[in-house]
Amino acid sequence: MKKLLPLLSIFILFIFGFVALTTKIPVIVDIAWIALALFGAYMSLSSVIYSVKCYKSKFWPQSLYVLRDEEVRDRSIDKKKKDYVMANIEYEVEGKKYIKDLRDDYNESFFDNPDEAIKYIKNIQSNPYKTIYFNPENPEDSILKPGMNVRSILAILVGFGLVYIAIASLFGAIKWA
Repeated sequence: MKKLLPLLSIFILFIFGFVALTTKIPVIVDIAWIALALFGAYMSLSSVIYSVKCYKSKFWPQSLYVLRDEEVRDRSIDKKKKDYVMANIEYEVEGKKYIKDLRDDYNESFFDNPDEAIKYIKNIQSNPYKTIYFNPENPEDSILKPGMNVRSILAILVGFGLVYIAIASLFGAIKWA
């Protein structure tokens, strides 16, 4: 459900935007701008929360991890075959084992062929440190790359941009034809 909410909100936003463009009914147009502002706010807020978690993770305790159940899968995108990696990371904290989906932290793009995906897996396996940072209050909450990342900063900026455009359009500061 957590990953479905952004997709659902994008779909609803698209429907409102389409109706607003085709009907030009002021109330519908306003609802579309409000929906865009809410989506931008959600995007920014969730990215800020994730960025704070990434920053705090620099100070979390560490554990070593092992890569488990790695495999390369294919998926067709726009009639092009793309490969992606499915794998789990297993780590132990105070005698208890935890399993984390590799894609939670390494949100890598698709690979053009299986060899690139296998090379990616071998690169992770050959990492001599294999360190994972875990939240001491909740060891299930862990992260592989501590610190801020570019994707989160971009998501925050895009989210705030959407909010600004929507609010400026609602109050007439920006006119669209």
